[in-house]
Amino acid sequence: MNICPECQHENGEENNFCDKCGTSLTHKNCPECGERVLFTQKNCHKCGALTVNIYTCIVSQNYSASPKFAIFQAPVGEELSEEVESELTREFYLDPQHRYCLVDPQVQEKIQPFVVREDQAFYALEIINLQPLKKSTLDSILETVEGLDKQSLIDAGIPAIAFPYLTLAEFAPSIPELVDGWVNPETDQQFVVISQSKPEKSFSEYLASTELTSAQVFEYLDYTARLWKGLSRINYCQSFLQEANLGIDSEDSVILAKLEPDNPHIPVNLDDFLKIWLILLEKAGRSEVKSVMDLLDQVKEDEIKNINELREQIQSLIQEAQLNLMLQEQDEEALLIPAEEELAALSGQFEFEDEPEEYSDTLPTVISNTNTKSSIDDQPTVVLPMRLLKITDAAYSDIGRKRSHNEDCFAISSQISKQETPQGTKYEGRAMYIVCDGMGGHAAGEVASAMAVKTLYDYFQEKWQDGFPTPQIIEEGIYLANKNIYNANREKGSLGSQRMGTTLVMALVEGTKLAIAHVGDSRIYRLTRKWGLEQLTVDHSVAQAEIKNGVKPELAFSRPDAYQLTQALGPRDNNFVHPDIKIMEIKEDILLLLCSDGLCDNSLLETHWQEYLNPLISSKANLEEGLAQLIDLGNQVNGHDNITVVASRIKVQPNIDSQRPFIY
Repeated sequence: MNICPECQHENGEENNFCDKCGTSLTHKNCPECGERVLFTQKNCHKCGALTVNIYTCIVSQNYSASPKFAIFQAPVGEELSEEVESELTREFYLDPQHRYCLVDPQVQEKIQPFVVREDQAFYALEIINLQPLKKSTLDSILETVEGLDKQSLIDAGIPAIAFPYLTLAEFAPSIPELVDGWVNPETDQQFVVISQSKPEKSFSEYLASTELTSAQVFEYLDYTARLWKGLSRINYCQSFLQEANLGIDSEDSVILAKLEPDNPHIPVNLDDFLKIWLILLEKAGRSEVKSVMDLLDQVKEDEIKNINELREQIQSLIQEAQLNLMLQEQDEEALLIPAEEELAALSGQFEFEDEPEEYSDTLPTVISNTNTKSSIDDQPTVVLPMRLLKITDAAYSDIGRKRSHNEDCFAISSQISKQETPQGTKYEGRAMYIVCDGMGGHAAGEVASAMAVKTLYDYFQEKWQDGFPTPQIIEEGIYLANKNIYNANREKGSLGSQRMGTTLVMALVEGTKLAIAHVGDSRIYRLTRKWGLEQLTVDHSVAQAEIKNGVKPELAFSRPDAYQLTQALGPRDNNFVHPDIKIMEIKEDILLLLCSDGLCDNSLLETHWQEYLNPLISSKANLEEGLAQLIDLGNQVNGHDNITVVASRIKVQPNIDSQRPFIY
């Protein structure tokens, strides 16, 4: 089966296009020049740009064994296309499914282990995926395994070296993402495939070249102390003690290139954590060296006994640094530095309770994610349960350059509450987003869109009290909106094209649950750091209906009525309205985008998302400013219609209150 990179529909091996949405299953666009290239093609034949993702493969084997990794030979007679054969004439693979091969086939002749522990050697290889649309080994294992305890997972074929990545998944993106894993019992080798970190700078370079306040430096110190606590529990502290393993990504997050086990004969202590920080700060020429040296002295003198006590002291440093910064910005007479006792009281707000040393031998949730983008290989994802952290939203509507009035209408309703308990901070929240595009060519399109928005807004204020709305409840709300507009048309005696109508896209959020619904050709997009931009809705148009019935996309879109709507709210009764409704789980930070076709026409978002949308997923980005720039772009590229866009940036974090992360 081939999994569609757009809608994740499973297609037959013979399909060249997805039989649900029409996406090509053989070719994708080069990310640099846009040339059509094969999914399995490493470099663009036109501009030479890399068109596949490079991953890191960690291999564990007996130290005395010869380092041979790519040992599976392609069957005799296996055919490669001419485009692939010219650059990927490789006969050996790392896995029996012939999915992964080495970027440099000669590397195993000269490679050395990056670490040796007891009789096990660990190697790091660069690999590419030649079957990005196929189900991965890990995905297949997770679909069949019954128990989620460590032994059951190992018995099912998940390698033991995968568990540190599972355990520390809550620290993403600092910890590489586990995307695949398998065991070769014949060679006694374990393989895990992890995302390849692409640091903007090394950590020491970042500290040296970036204008950071002392408070910001101490915040990094505090975060890495929490990361150290996680590493120490599974005896992987060496991962942080190797300076070359530390980097900073484009979001200014600390990242580790890979995980490295500790030497069981050489204990790692809290002072080792502070010593690596001293090295980093001294290289960067930072003034915070003295403060860290003071902390190191307190550790050596046993005044700081554990990581929790260290973090309490770091919080005091953060508070003091913030106050000193305020002094520099304000009149010294207007603000006095508190005495040491007051600073200690301030730091007392931050409590870091000792966590139990024993953990359940059960992994709370193991989820396989088969989403794929054309520039990102299809890989499974193993994640922990998540909970809502923050919702930020904004909206913008513009009349466009050719319309005399705005027929679009939208609504936003969101709320989030924060609850502090002795067990930690909990967030609860919900949000509702609606965008309607009054149909051009229909009378009073602006009335239809406003009626739909008001009907649905009032409906969910009443129906959405306890529990997340079910698909049936959502469908009934949409039918009510259609009924109201349809009855208004009948009362006015409107017939045929004179009837007002509207499209609809709607999203409901509660915690980490997301429901989307749509009628017409307005769209909902989802942006994530991992998968990029994904269109979550399929237009209700003649062309898409033809594709669904098996017509090739090229033929379907060549019809003169290709973009004519097959569904809308208002023109016809409920028997002719079939809304698409999906319920999904939010498993990572997302940017949700609802828009009318005035914005998404001519593949505007698919073409410009990296420049205009990608920055908005960061908490530092201003959504209002970002949407204003997007509307300007929409008017430049399109401008023929009204443009409306609603954006919601939803942040989540691991939910480890009720269940413990799996510990290796």
